[in-house]
Amino acid sequence: MIPYWIVRNPSEVIKVRQQAGVPGYGEGVSAWDAVQSTMNETMANGGSVLDGIGNFYTGYWENVIYGLPADVIKFVVYEILTSGRQDLSGLEGAQAGAIATVSRQHEAIYFFGATLILSNLLLSCLWDFHETGHIPTHHNPS
Repeated sequence: MIPYWIVRNPSEVIKVRQQAGVPGYGEGVSAWDAVQSTMNETMANGGSVLDGIGNFYTGYWENVIYGLPADVIKFVVYEILTSGRQDLSGLEGAQAGAIATVSRQHEAIYFFGATLILSNLLLSCLWDFHETGHIPTHHNPS
């Protein structure tokens, strides 16, 4: 799953910035122009090419945490449907994958609330640590 997000995260960053209408990413800006804008904004601020690439991984761990429960469900259902067989035909694999994906979408609704709560708690704790340099011993939402 983590390699999936290594490939997927850059497109998510561009998509979110375009949907949010962030200056330089809004209406009429192509995906390629948005990619160039992401790199250029880093370079204009004295950053390196590596820093520019790093911009495409903003929110990486949040995406992994968000997607993990649904992906686990999908893989477990796929294994149950295929009985762990390795010799599936293309059609059998596609059918099992489609059913696993549909079941993942259905079951993920139940896990979404818990995932959202845990993700927000984790992010809040990480922010507290970033701001104070201390690991929070309790969380008191305001």
